[in-house]
Amino acid sequence: MLDPKYHAWRASRNEAPGIMEIPILSRISTPLLFSPGTSWIYGTGLDWAGTLVARLNNTTLEEFMETNIWAPLGIKNMTFHQEKKPDVKKNLVKMAIRKGIPTHGSKLPFMPIDTGEGVEFTEEVLYDDPTEDEYGGAGAIGSPVEYLKILDSLLVSDEKLLSKSSVDELFRPQLSSPDVLRALENFTFQPVFKDGFANPPAGTPLNHGLGGLIVMSDLEDGRRKGSLNWSGMPCLMWSVDREAGVSMMYASNIAPFGDIKSGEMQRLFEKEMYRRLEESRQARN
Repeated sequence: MLDPKYHAWRASRNEAPGIMEIPILSRISTPLLFSPGTSWIYGTGLDWAGTLVARLNNTTLEEFMETNIWAPLGIKNMTFHQEKKPDVKKNLVKMAIRKGIPTHGSKLPFMPIDTGEGVEFTEEVLYDDPTEDEYGGAGAIGSPVEYLKILDSLLVSDEKLLSKSSVDELFRPQLSSPDVLRALENFTFQPVFKDGFANPPAGTPLNHGLGGLIVMSDLEDGRRKGSLNWSGMPCLMWSVDREAGVSMMYASNIAPFGDIKSGEMQRLFEKEMYRRLEESRQARN
């Protein structure tokens, strides 16, 4: 969705970027921008992983996640299929959009712009409802409180989801090539994302793990070296800091992804969580 070459390719096929209205295999079967291992870009790797997990286990991704993730943690309000879990659909927060951002023919604004305007509710949604497909990289809908159960399980390595060695691997930096690391940092620090996410300051050394972005040095008033995090639609942000012993999630339902005001709130939220953590430690001492 973030590369102009793909937009032109989609347009040549009378398709739009996103994950709606096109079957998953057609959506994720895209031409390579470069040879694997030579660069880095936001892509469909997790969607292919989800497809493989379902096929190799002769099940659906929803059923696999229900059995191996949601049930072991007591998660009841999470699904790809709102029509199958009416309580999830009933409690779903309505989408909102930042006013004043052009949509360029899309149903929702796509790229963040500082319009100085507020938000308004919309009937548009991010994903097909009902949906036939289950994406490994997007589309599960549910309670942020219950999502924190997943983050907490990884934080303390309780082995309800993964062995301790597998959790260690999840947090291990996977990139070693200087060219690939440079591509990751160039992508993360580009101006359009600078204010829209709780991204670390430009110049912070980064890497990527199997579970998300990794900061490779301590941040002032924030994440410690080795913290794993990600941000995305619809202005969600999560972080797991094993060194500090804290996991957190900021949840909203606002488009576009990377909304600048939301990014400001995410950074304030993260800073406040670390302040409270330090305050609680001082109180115990």
